[in-house]
Amino acid sequence: MNLMETFQLALKNILGSKMRTFLTMLGIIIGVCAVIVIVGLGNGMQGYIEDSFSDMGTDSLTVNIIGRGSSRSVSEEEMYALVDFFEDFDYPLAFNFADNYYVYVEYKAMWEFYKKATGHGEYVLDGEDQDRHLESMPFGAFAILPPEQVEKFQEKYGYLGLKFVPYRPGYYDVMQADVDKARGMQRLMELTGWTAEELVFMGDNENDIAMMQLAGCSYCMANGSEKAKAAAKHIAPSVQEEGVRQVVEQLFLQ
Repeated sequence: MNLMETFQLALKNILGSKMRTFLTMLGIIIGVCAVIVIVGLGNGMQGYIEDSFSDMGTDSLTVNIIGRGSSRSVSEEEMYALVDFFEDFDYPLAFNFADNYYVYVEYKAMWEFYKKATGHGEYVLDGEDQDRHLESMPFGAFAILPPEQVEKFQEKYGYLGLKFVPYRPGYYDVMQADVDKARGMQRLMELTGWTAEELVFMGDNENDIAMMQLAGCSYCMANGSEKAKAAAKHIAPSVQEEGVRQVVEQLFLQ
């Protein structure tokens, strides 16, 4: 049977069974369209996630917990002590409120640090009017000062029980003695029912160690501190290599 005879036979069968032919073609069309839609949705979602990371800066993720209870908020006494000390020496000081960081002392210096470190100076807002706390109190602070000045602060205000957890030498998260990232994650686990084995955490310094030890899967950036690397279960590519993006793509997009 040559090609022409094959074509004539096929045409005869198509014309002889119009309903079956229609249903077959309809099934093929629906199937092809479904595949196109699924692939398009997948590519669109991946593009949306990648664009979101690009907008934030591919080396960082920011999580704001809204509606946190006041039992973990910084007290007025603690806040005023920090502001007084940092104003005396003109050291940059920002408070972490539910909606953003507000810089109460040396806004320009803090903005320049964030811009250089993350590429996004909009992470911090000018709070030098020092009135944001009239709406609600912050639940932490970020400070830039020489390590020896931490000792001087503790000599004067040690009774408050505030701790300075180094992000890197000279850069500190300031929080109450019974607060750390692991406690925050434990609270989140209570609210969501998640287990530690279901959590993935990425960090790069000593203020991340408690969380690294808690999470079932933890990564330290290749450019992180040695103590953080020792605490993490895995090492991620460096910030310069967009390590966060690479890990997220490996875990969730492949």
